[in-house]
Amino acid sequence: MTRDANDARKLTYTDCKRNLYLTMLCLEMLRQFPKYAKSAVDYARRSSGYRNYSKFRPASTDMYNFMYFVNGDETAISKLKDPEAAARERASTNVPLRQIHFYIATVGTGNVPSNVIGTFASIERAFGIENTTYKSMRRRIINFSSLNGMEKRTAATNLILAARTHLRASDIIDDLSKAVAEFDLESTSIKDNNPTVSSPDIGFDDRDLLLYRYIVGAKNLAQTRLFLKKAQNGESIPSTAVKAYQPAVKMLNDIVQAGPGFVQQLRLLHNRSVNKKK
Repeated sequence: MTRDANDARKLTYTDCKRNLYLTMLCLEMLRQFPKYAKSAVDYARRSSGYRNYSKFRPASTDMYNFMYFVNGDETAISKLKDPEAAARERASTNVPLRQIHFYIATVGTGNVPSNVIGTFASIERAFGIENTTYKSMRRRIINFSSLNGMEKRTAATNLILAARTHLRASDIIDDLSKAVAEFDLESTSIKDNNPTVSSPDIGFDDRDLLLYRYIVGAKNLAQTRLFLKKAQNGESIPSTAVKAYQPAVKMLNDIVQAGPGFVQQLRLLHNRSVNKKK
């Protein structure tokens, strides 16, 4: 997925965070099977060659390069789909570098990493992972050996569905697919709810949020923040947040109903705002 600059141009910073998280879950799942543990060790070893992940390495793994972008400086961020929005997301993300690197490096030595639960919990908080299916999947994968047959199938199916959507061309999906197929862990009764579109970087800070008060009203600011975060992650949005954001929807709808001339003015205004950020 990350062989050259053209591949990176398809990814947002938010995509990279989610993909790194899912790749680490794939690695954790592969560790659970003795037959595939060696592949997991080799993959982790090739992913942890440089501790600060400061250089793009086309010959390295997708996991390494996702980490390069997630923990990236201005040069790394400039390679992504929308560098301006990515930079804003990067500035608001406190990447748990030490925990992630310790996990990858430990797996790469063939040892069992300590505090796996704490590591993934830290990643979820830092990356804004709020998808309840992902969180439930993570809990099951970490405790895989203690699960019953149905629980194992649920965890494995949710992971393979997420991987097929977001990691289809990755260098880890083949081993995961083989393991799931060999042990008959995919259930046809579980629905695939993964959003198929790229997740945009909807970066915003407190200043931006305060300006939203002119559109949605001061009383709706907290729920507007929730709306934006949920929308960015492609998650279902609580009705209270939808209601809070309704004035913005009405404003857009009023412009559309006013006719094509007003829509064109809005497009011109949007282009001006994008150019100003550059």
